[in-house]
Amino acid sequence: MKKMLISCVVLVSCVTGLILADAAKIPGKVGYVSSTEVINSSRVGKDIKGKLDAAFKKSGTEVQAEEQKITKAVNEYKAKESTMAETARESEQARLMKMRRDFEGMVQEKDEEIKRLQAKLNEELTKEALKTATELAQAEELDVVVDIDSGKVLYVASNVNYTSKFTERMNKHSEVENSKSVPAKAKA
Repeated sequence: MKKMLISCVVLVSCVTGLILADAAKIPGKVGYVSSTEVINSSRVGKDIKGKLDAAFKKSGTEVQAEEQKITKAVNEYKAKESTMAETARESEQARLMKMRRDFEGMVQEKDEEIKRLQAKLNEELTKEALKTATELAQAEELDVVVDIDSGKVLYVASNVNYTSKFTERMNKHSEVENSKSVPAKAKA
């Protein structure tokens, strides 16, 4: 199973490399876009970056405020620690440890919120990019649109999509390989 997975990864890598290396040889028209430039210069990209920046800033402010509360509580405890009774010190230490655990939980929660927002916004941007790639390709009569930053194909015209033919050939190759590996006794 592991060898099969590795073989599939190698196959996909090779095919992707061949596609990108031979993109200039593809019969028909290929259009290239830079996703980085699109994100940095489009209204949609700037809006998404703005939302993420605002979320990071808000989250950072909230975390910093909570951290300052803990620091203040620790400093107050240190100032009066020597005058406190043993049970009061233990109680205060437990309270400070709970504050620290709660703070760590809050930081983790804020991090997860940011990741969820980032995933949601990334999905929105991807949908818009694919829709725009399709519209552009059809308007400019392009057969393929490729993102030069990621190497991802954003659009492929149906007349140059050879997935089913490729699958058929792979199946034929597999049948040939399987027939070669069957012992002579089993064939007889």
